[in-house]
Amino acid sequence: MARNTGNPYFEGVRAGLEEMIRSLETGQKLTVRTIRLPEAPPALSGEEIAHLRQEKLHLSQNVFASVLNVSLKTVQAWEQGRNTPCGPALRLLWLLAARPDMLQSLLAAPERGNHED
Repeated sequence: MARNTGNPYFEGVRAGLEEMIRSLETGQKLTVRTIRLPEAPPALSGEEIAHLRQEKLHLSQNVFASVLNVSLKTVQAWEQGRNTPCGPALRLLWLLAARPDMLQSLLAAPERGNHED
């Protein structure tokens, strides 16, 4: 078994080569595709986050925090510039900024029908 070098790029190439060798040895079909990984989104200012929440999404801080699965204090800290979102929260903020309509189906209350059984 090969040892791990700790270099994610090398390990990715190694895993791909090992998969290719296994497919050649077993006769399995090997599917190849190319993907483009998105770059890390740039930081958002407190003003940009507040604008997204208020003007594009039309949400209170409390509902916005619930949507992002963070605390109300976290949203307040972001908007006041005391802290900045990073990682998955930052990616989600950028997705919401680009596609605010994504949220409509998630936030829409299910219709209640009068079903008689």
